[in-house]
Amino acid sequence: MAEPGRPRLTGLLPAGLRGWRQPPACSPVALVWWGSWPRGATLGDLLAVENLSAALLAAGVPHTVLSHPRHALPTHLAIRRPWRLAGQLRTLVFVCGPLVMTKRLRRLLSACGPTRKLAAGVSILERQDPLNALLEGVVARDGREPAFFDLAIGHCRPALERPRPASLAGARIGLCLRGPQKDYGPARDRSAAAADLFQQVLADHPGPVLPIDTVLSATNTPARIQAGFEAVDLVLTTRLHGSLLALAAGVPVIAVDQIAGGGKLTEVLGRTGWPHLFNAEACSSDQLAAVMRRCLETCPLEAIASSQARMLLLSRQALEASVALVQQQAG
Repeated sequence: MAEPGRPRLTGLLPAGLRGWRQPPACSPVALVWWGSWPRGATLGDLLAVENLSAALLAAGVPHTVLSHPRHALPTHLAIRRPWRLAGQLRTLVFVCGPLVMTKRLRRLLSACGPTRKLAAGVSILERQDPLNALLEGVVARDGREPAFFDLAIGHCRPALERPRPASLAGARIGLCLRGPQKDYGPARDRSAAAADLFQQVLADHPGPVLPIDTVLSATNTPARIQAGFEAVDLVLTTRLHGSLLALAAGVPVIAVDQIAGGGKLTEVLGRTGWPHLFNAEACSSDQLAAVMRRCLETCPLEAIASSQARMLLLSRQALEASVALVQQQAG
């Protein structure tokens, strides 16, 4: 309550400034990721921004990771409206995922007009050319040459350390689906066909099928998602990070690209040499079922080890290129 004889300050402030607070302090270099917004961020997105942040710190590059408060990440700057930081920012680095113009991103870009804009570990989409044109430097994982790799994988668990199912009937199958995917345009989305293929494959499987959702939430924590990959004997997925996280956990994966003509899953996972990568338009449920039986009967240990080594090498190169880009542009 205001003291007697003193005016209420809120009554003197313009309506647009009521409740206004000074924005928190932020480094001139800020990492923006899908977790800078309240919904949609995945474990892969988080691992990518954490890996790049660690690499920048090791290189002596001060920066701030911007995250929405709902993610409750203690080492990040929690802020609901990152565009309020525009006056402090000199360089924005967009990390991981496809670069897609959203309402929140448009508002951030509008507020940060003169700010240098970079991207690392991202998918470049032709449909987003106006956004792509704003970037002064890119380390792409796909969609542009030179293409590097995803930034999410920093370590792998050897497949030999995993226990094997006692029988095919007891094998645990992880199902990690992306769902509808409009990033490449609705005409190229084959998510329904991919889901139907997996449903047919799993119809005769007598063992447990465990859904794995990689989207972060208050209840679906990073630890819980990671435990989901480690708890199964085989993963069926339409997700890029679903494939990479499974292999990093030492688990064989059957990956089906649900984008007509192939999208990021084909381009990025394909560089690892993993043999069980298919397109929804060019495979059958019988073909996938046969691969599933082979993987469960005899785990492809050599193929997993080879792909893990390739992932770690490509990830390291992508991180090095990303750090060099930030140093060059923000230095």
